[in-house]
Amino acid sequence: MNISFNNFNHFNKYLKSCIYYYENNKAIFEDDIIKKNRKNLSYFVEKFHKDSGTLDKNIERKIQLLKSTSTILLLTAHQPNLFPYSGVLRKATLVYVLGKKIEETLGTKVITLYGIADQDTSDDIWLKSSLLPALGRKNGVLNLKIKIPENVILKKVPKPSKKKINNWKKEIKKWMYDLVSYLDPYFSNTDNIIWCSKKNILQENFDNFWDIIEKSYDRASNYADFNAYVVSSIVNEIWGYDTLFCSGDRSLINL
Repeated sequence: MNISFNNFNHFNKYLKSCIYYYENNKAIFEDDIIKKNRKNLSYFVEKFHKDSGTLDKNIERKIQLLKSTSTILLLTAHQPNLFPYSGVLRKATLVYVLGKKIEETLGTKVITLYGIADQDTSDDIWLKSSLLPALGRKNGVLNLKIKIPENVILKKVPKPSKKKINNWKKEIKKWMYDLVSYLDPYFSNTDNIIWCSKKNILQENFDNFWDIIEKSYDRASNYADFNAYVVSSIVNEIWGYDTLFCSGDRSLINL
């Protein structure tokens, strides 16, 4: 599908700003310290993708660019939220599309990088809670939540128990069942085959998503990794973006 960039609010402003900064600071990217830092960063990136199971040919090519060139690097970052809401993933889409547009405009390669701030502390509510709209429930939401220690560095927080993961799965499946049951009467006079097909797609999407949850859970050694691996799997595997991921904000200094 062709997307008109004019439909993105302020997108052209971001694009022009990035290009202006790059063209007026090219000499900085050739600094030996910057090159050394990028090479060091590439090892953290490679480790993340190996650990998360998202290292493929496209990611390897971008890691090599990071390691050996001074090309444009676009960075976004976020905390590893529990079942992250759309805004967290939109950041990955924005930086990826922005990178592609810069490549088209300047004719140069662009690396997009999503940093996972796993050295933040655990006091933010969205690190331990995720909301789903739920008709018929109190306050109109299903609140998936977990108790984790307060004011602890996220990468020091243990990943959820397997029991908690299974309970979340049951809660979400019940939420889906209730939602479909609520909508069923409204589609009683429509083509039942089409409605059944849509329900099957919903179930298939959930099964695919939960495969990501279980794979990320098995690979993760802590709570931050679990949530970060989920995002990387969606962005790199499901969407097919070659955006690099890296955890640990110290590794992102002086790029």
